[in-house]
Amino acid sequence: GAAVAVALQSRGFDVLVLEADASLDSRKQGYGLTIQRQDAMQAMGINLAQDDAPSTSHYTFSADGAILGFFGEAFGDKSKVRRESDASGRFIHIPRQKLRARVVEQLRPGTI
Repeated sequence: GAAVAVALQSRGFDVLVLEADASLDSRKQGYGLTIQRQDAMQAMGINLAQDDAPSTSHYTFSADGAILGFFGEAFGDKSKVRRESDASGRFIHIPRQKLRARVVEQLRPGTI
């Protein structure tokens, strides 16, 4: 609802979002998302680069939580100094709650 409201407001529409949650933080929003293309975010005026949680290492787990395998540069020197530019072309990894907050920040006051 919030993303559609941002898009509609950018086109000059007056919008009211009816939200069941009492506040933005009233419930957890899940783990995170990988944003592969940022076209829609950029069209709404949202820059996610500052909130990126880059992932350069990946683990594979069994159903009981045991590590089955690993690949990437987990704790290497490169990962400690890694800095991405806005136009790096790399996917953005962002916690769902942070993404939701960035979208809501774009809404006019009183929309929700």
